[in-house]
Amino acid sequence: YLAPQRPVSYLLAPPIRRFLGEKFLHYPSNLLILPRLYNYAHLVISATIGVLMTGLVISMLSQLSEGRKPRLLVGFVNALRRSLSLVGVWIVMFLLSFSAQKLMGLFTGGEAPSIALSFLTYLAMILAQVVFIYAMPVVMIDRRNFFSALIRGFKFFVKFLLPTLILTLVPALPQFPVIALNHYASGLVGKFGPETVVFIMGAGIFITFIMDIFLTIPPTLLYMKGRKD
Repeated sequence: YLAPQRPVSYLLAPPIRRFLGEKFLHYPSNLLILPRLYNYAHLVISATIGVLMTGLVISMLSQLSEGRKPRLLVGFVNALRRSLSLVGVWIVMFLLSFSAQKLMGLFTGGEAPSIALSFLTYLAMILAQVVFIYAMPVVMIDRRNFFSALIRGFKFFVKFLLPTLILTLVPALPQFPVIALNHYASGLVGKFGPETVVFIMGAGIFITFIMDIFLTIPPTLLYMKGRKD
């Protein structure tokens, strides 16, 4: 958002000008390009800081379940030690989600998808990731390696299929209004102005934040309970 303004422009303006074009450093194009830039940044952050934070949260929940006081530093160190396996699991989940998106895109025939198809595509992407949603808890709690975590996580998913789908799909449903807003973004921008993009992104970031909490903590708690039964 601040890319065209100094001093931020010294850092961000050159790559935007080089890869996207000069017009995206000027109003209103600088606002219209925000969702695209956000998606790139979100992808990078999710694969790095996001993975470590997920591991940290799982580690602290594990400490709590063992009757210990959750310690932030211990959780971070545990996540850092298993970062390669965690990133590997994230890559598998991302590739599955990306493949689901591409497969659903075949139904559009190259045309803009309807809002219903956009929502179904989103659900397909979530379901594709859910298959290995327990792999990260396996890495952190059972200290399994990458391949072993995928196998054990998938078996646990099959065993607890229904509660897993409920735990993951229900938090994903509030994302639908954001999908609808994105679907009609061009019309909203034309009616209310380019600043509308900022409000849509803000709503999406907040809902994604809440959804990420529910996609990490409840499955981890279910795994810790299920592995003891």
